Amino acid sequence: MVYTDDDCVCDREWLASIYAEFAADPTVLGVYGRVIPYGKHDGMICPCINESTERLVLEGPAIPHLKPGGGNNMSFRKSVFRKAACFLNRWDRERTSTMLKIPSSASGCCGNRCKIVYSPVPVVQHDKWLDGPGLAELNKGAVRGLGLVFLAYALRFDRVRLRSTV
Repeated sequence: MVYTDDDCVCDREWLASIYAEFAADPTVLGVYGRVIPYGKHDGMICPCINESTERLVLEGPAIPHLKPGGGNNMSFRKSVFRKAACFLNRWDRERTSTMLKIPSSASGCCGNRCKIVYSPVPVVQHDKWLDGPGLAELNKGAVRGLGLVFLAYALRFDRVRLRSTV
């Protein structure tokens, strides 16, 4: 299962490079890729980018935004979702369907047995430009979403998910 954002432009070889990572090592459960800004806008900030060109292999829980990357260039084997149930379906205030991602995505849900790869080869260009107040609003929304995810697990007394995502 591969994920990107609606404001991202994927490289021609994006899917092939993700597939190659999974094919090269059957123990890899997730692949994150490089995210670069699309164009240039003076005085604006392009959030959620990871321009690192260094390949990274993680074999335990990690916070994606600090290590492998964000949700705009990530992929996981289906087995991860079947095993960990890492996504919650909810309706937002505007009555449109949305998916709330667990902050550590599948990497935290897998516990210590999970191998995640950050590869600079699968590339997407992120075309989201914000000013300072816009970025602050985006971050507030992200914090609220993370809080809802943790609350949902706490209300279900789901100790496994809570422990593996902290």
